[in-house]
Amino acid sequence: AAPPAAVRTERLRSRARPTGMRARHAALSAALVGLVLATGACSSGRPEAPPDPAAVASVFRVADSGRCPTWRSSFDLTGNVPGRTRHMVPFPATRLLLCGYHHGQDGMAPEPATALVTDRAAIQRLTKALDAVRKPKPGTYHCGEDTGAEVLEIFTGSHAHERAEAEVLQSLSGCPGADNGYRDGWVGESGAGTAVMELLPRAYQAMV
Repeated sequence: AAPPAAVRTERLRSRARPTGMRARHAALSAALVGLVLATGACSSGRPEAPPDPAAVASVFRVADSGRCPTWRSSFDLTGNVPGRTRHMVPFPATRLLLCGYHHGQDGMAPEPATALVTDRAAIQRLTKALDAVRKPKPGTYHCGEDTGAEVLEIFTGSHAHERAEAEVLQSLSGCPGADNGYRDGWVGESGAGTAVMELLPRAYQAMV
């Protein structure tokens, strides 16, 4: 069969921003043989909305429990610290909950892999790598198969004497990318893919 036609788009995120973790991230990790992209800033251009107290409280409950949302969760990317158009995580996080997802061989989604990270040096390496994520330069890119492997990263810490949180969704297949709801881009040579994989359970690494 002929490969899919090349697609031109002005930004990785769809204009309508579909809800749901899988739908929202589809544009970032499109499984296309040829993908032609126009360059642009990492920021989506949208002004940051005030944090939703209920959504923020829900994130803190998940982070405190150490239990990851299920695969089909509509866990929206949120945060309660301004600056997410400039930084993936706009505060010095001290705790990180990683939730690794992938499709099983039968097509069903198994339970997410979970990793709780408190090593501040490791968290800092990941956040620094995420800030290096950029939009790709114009050209044709050949992406691998999109297996559905992705990681929900829930960062917590403090900012201005208040508890802080932010989430990043990072894909590990197709054309790997990262998105915090306001800033997105391709992982490329940022090192973000390696940094997060080193923190995930080895069993999950083997499946991905």
